[in-house]
Amino acid sequence: MKDILHITVSGTNGTRHLALSVRRRNLLAAAAGAFLLLMLGLFAYIQFLQYRADQAGQLLAENRQALATLQANLNTAQNAFSEVEQQRQLLETAIARKSEELNAASDRLDSLEDKLAAGTPASLDSDDLAERIDLASVAMSSREVTLNLIPNGHPLHYAYISSGFGKRMHPIKGRVIEHAGIDLVAHQGTAVHATADGVVEMVSHRRSGYGNMIILSHAFGFKSRYAHLKSITVKRGTFVHKGDVIAYSGNTGTSTGPHLHYEVMYAGIPLNPKPFVDWQIGNYEEVFDSEKKVPWPSLIATIESLRTLWQPPLSQQAPTSVAKSNSPAISILTATSKAASAPSMPFVLAETAR
Repeated sequence: MKDILHITVSGTNGTRHLALSVRRRNLLAAAAGAFLLLMLGLFAYIQFLQYRADQAGQLLAENRQALATLQANLNTAQNAFSEVEQQRQLLETAIARKSEELNAASDRLDSLEDKLAAGTPASLDSDDLAERIDLASVAMSSREVTLNLIPNGHPLHYAYISSGFGKRMHPIKGRVIEHAGIDLVAHQGTAVHATADGVVEMVSHRRSGYGNMIILSHAFGFKSRYAHLKSITVKRGTFVHKGDVIAYSGNTGTSTGPHLHYEVMYAGIPLNPKPFVDWQIGNYEEVFDSEKKVPWPSLIATIESLRTLWQPPLSQQAPTSVAKSNSPAISILTATSKAASAPSMPFVLAETAR
């Protein structure tokens, strides 16, 4: 009887007596223990699966973020490639056009030098350049046309020149490099004017380098560049007149403060813009001795010869001669002569911008 466990269960229906042997009791305890261990194992396994699922979700989120970053980098690279490709095409076009211009200019200069060889030395380095040009014979109308067609005057009202033309220590790169223009310090939003009649050859918007930038193409192979602009008011291919507002100064691109980077070029050669900024009708002759890279004798002679085309002697003028002319060149030159001879408000003079 010692190996038998007696269990009495009392209820509403009476009392019942159960008898369990020790063997059955051990089997029941073992089954209960095994069931408990199974439940604990299942619970542990479920927790492990939940942990692995959380890890997989976090890894998936990280992969998605990495994929989004790679996609953004790919888009940036594609945009940069497109911009570089566009710049390359523009450079190829500009180089081809410049080659044609240089060839045409070379032919014209060779022809003109042959005609002037008897009275004009070929060297441009002589100190008597003004005498060779014979400035006393240059008509006032020719001087006005010259100052309309070749960059001159202040492109904007500026405080001072922070960096001149030539070699300088770059304020950001920290090494000596060639500075192709001058930096004119001015408040952001200052109006920038075209310094001569011309065509907008290039409009560029970049986050580095020149930033927002304009290049104007002028007569006789001259060009002017305006960089680090806040905003631009003209489009590529637009014809602009001297004094027109083409942009507003800013601080875009590789720049340490608000200013205008201004360049003057002749046949692709950078010139010191300072003599051209100071150039006006009152000191018409000074630029010829300041800048030796321009063939001034040939250029002035060309302007004088063009002046004789649109302004013949009074004895040879007829009231309807211009109206009856079918030559586009004569029509254009006549319109230019009228514009040059008409009274106009002078552009920004050197003494007014301090």
